[in-house]
Amino acid sequence: MTGQQSTPGVLVLYPVKFAGATPNMIVNPPPPSGVPVEGLPHSSFSVVTKRDGSREGAVQAIVDPPADPYRNIALYMKSPSDKQAQLIERRPVDPADPNKQVVFYVFQSLLTNGVHVFFYEVERDSGNSGPSTEYWALYYRELPGGNDVPGNGPHPSLSIQFDPQAGDNPTFGKDEVDKGVPLTLFYSFMEPYDKIILEIGNQRFEFILQSGEVGRPYVIVVTRPMFEQVGSHPAMPFSFTVVRQTNDPTDKRRWSAVIKAHVDTARNILGPAILSEDPRELDDVPETVDLRKLKDFLFALIYVIPPAWESGDKILMSYRCVPPTGSAETHNETVSVSRLSFQYELTVPAAKVLKGGVITVTYEQERNGKVIGLSRVATAQVIGEPLVDEPAAITTVTDTKGQVISHGGETADITANVVGTGEEGKDVELFDGATSRGTAKVINGFWRVTLTNLAFSAHSLTVKALYGSGNVSAPRSFTKIHVEDFETIPTTAINVGGTISTSFFDIFYASGLASNQVAVAPATIYYTQGEIKGQSFHVSYKAENDHTSPAQIQLRLKVVCSRVSFVSGSVSAPTSVRFYNPFGVLLGTRAIPHIPQGSIYYRTDFSAAGISLITLFTAGGDWSLFDSFRFYP
Repeated sequence: MTGQQSTPGVLVLYPVKFAGATPNMIVNPPPPSGVPVEGLPHSSFSVVTKRDGSREGAVQAIVDPPADPYRNIALYMKSPSDKQAQLIERRPVDPADPNKQVVFYVFQSLLTNGVHVFFYEVERDSGNSGPSTEYWALYYRELPGGNDVPGNGPHPSLSIQFDPQAGDNPTFGKDEVDKGVPLTLFYSFMEPYDKIILEIGNQRFEFILQSGEVGRPYVIVVTRPMFEQVGSHPAMPFSFTVVRQTNDPTDKRRWSAVIKAHVDTARNILGPAILSEDPRELDDVPETVDLRKLKDFLFALIYVIPPAWESGDKILMSYRCVPPTGSAETHNETVSVSRLSFQYELTVPAAKVLKGGVITVTYEQERNGKVIGLSRVATAQVIGEPLVDEPAAITTVTDTKGQVISHGGETADITANVVGTGEEGKDVELFDGATSRGTAKVINGFWRVTLTNLAFSAHSLTVKALYGSGNVSAPRSFTKIHVEDFETIPTTAINVGGTISTSFFDIFYASGLASNQVAVAPATIYYTQGEIKGQSFHVSYKAENDHTSPAQIQLRLKVVCSRVSFVSGSVSAPTSVRFYNPFGVLLGTRAIPHIPQGSIYYRTDFSAAGISLITLFTAGGDWSLFDSFRFYP
C-alpha cells in the first residue's frame, strides 16, 4: 500500500516485501532508521521458467499498488559490489485489476554474498514518481559447510574434536568436568551470527558465531552445568550442526560426525596404563605391542602416587584385544595397593595378545568398596609375527678328560664342560636346578659354559634362551659322585687308635693287635688285579705272622651318602662290612668271600639312605686290600 504523508503532495512508498524472508537480520553497518533488514534463505527460492525458456531459482518480490493511478512500477537492486542500483524489471499496471499486487521474480544468479538494497519506483503520468523506502535483503550463496555436498551421512565439512591431549579414547571425570572440557568446531563458509547447535547426548545447546570468530576454529567449553543436564555415560556422543541467521541450514540438514567420550561427572580420571612387553626396556613404544618382543606376559604399568592414592586402595584392570577376525580376548586383574609412589606391573598372558589385534586397557580405583577413579583408555596396535626361535638346547656334557657325561650318568670330576646350540649371536643362560651358572653367546652355532666346583649331588642342567620367547631346554641330568682310589695319598701306616684322612672320609683303626697296622700303601704284585692297583687300602698291613687276631676299621664319612661301592681282595680270614646312619642305626651288612690261598677279587655295592659310617671287620690278620671306593649322594 501507498501511504500519504502529512506534507501535502508527497507520497510515501512502503518497502517491497519478499515471500519467505526471515526478519530481523543483524548486519554491519546497520540500516537507516525505518529500513527493514531480512534474510533470503535458499528455501525461499523456487524454480521458475525464464523468458528465454531456461529454468532458475527465483524469489518473489511483492509490491502493493499505490492508491492513485500509475503507469508502471520499476524494481531496482544494488548488490554489495554495485556502485549504483540496477533495474531488475519494469511492470505495467494491470488494466483489468489496477489494485492487484505486483509480483517480481528475483533470480538467484543476480545475488551475491551479503546485503542487497531493493527499492521500487511508481511511474505516473503526472511525473510524481520517487523511490520507495529501501529494503535490505541479506543473502548467502553458500550454505554452512557448502552447497550440494555429496552423500547422505555425516557432513564432511563439519569438524568436531576434543583437545588432542585427550587421546583417541577421551575420558572426562570430575576434575575435567569442574574445569570445563574444550570442544573445537570448524566448518567451511562461516558467516557472522551463524547459530551453532551442539548436541551432547540427548540435550542441545545453541551458540552464536560473532563477527570476529569467522574463519577460524570455534571453541566451546562444555561446563559442569551443561554436563549435569546430560549426565554420565561411558560413550557420550557429541555432534553439531549450523543454521544461518537467514534460516539456511546445512545441505540436507546434515550434522557433523559423532565423536564419543567417557564422561563421569562424579569420579576422578586417572592417567592411562602404559603397555610394555618388557618393563625394563626404557625405549619401549607403548602404542604398539610387538609379538617379536613378547615373552610370557604383556605388562600394564600403573603408577600410584599420593594424595590421589591411599594404601589399601585397589587397582581393577580390564584388558581387551580385538583381532581383525574372530573373537576378542579379555582379561581382568585386581591388585591391592600397599606401596605409594610405586609402579605396579599388572600382567596379561601372552596367549591373549592376538596377532594384528587392537588392545584397550582401562583400570578403576576402588576405595572401601566404592569406585572413585577411572583411567583413560590405553590403546595399542599388535604388530609383528610371533618369533619361531632357534631353540636353546644342551648337546653335550664332558669332563676335563673330554669323556662324555651321559644323560642320567655320573662323573667324579669337579668340572663339567657344557656345550649347546641356539640362535646365532644371541645369549643364553645356563641353570643348574634353579641356580644360574652363567651366560654365554652363541658363536658359530654353539655356546659353551664350564661348570667348576661341582657339588656332590644330583645335577639337572637347563639352558634358557635370552631372546625371542625365552624357551627353556629339556633337562640334562647327571650325578656328581666321589671316587677314592688313594692314588693322591702318600703311603701311610697307622696303629690302633690312629687315623688316615682323605678328602671324603677318615680311616680310623678302632681295634686290633698293637703290632698290626692299617695302611694306605702300594698293592703287592701278588694281589694286584682289576681296580686293585697302585695305592690301595690295607686292613692288615704286613701281618703274615699272625693270622688269628681280629681287627675293626671304621670309615667315617664326611658327607652322608645313599650308595657306596668298592672292590676288595681278601686272603685266609673272612671279612664283613657294616653300614650305619648318623644315629648309629645299622643299615645293612655285607660279607666278603675268602679262600685259604690266593686272593678273591670282589665288588661290594650297598644302597641305603643316610650312610655315614662303614665298619670293616676281619677275623684274622692276613692280607685284605680295598680300592676304588665310589660314593653317591
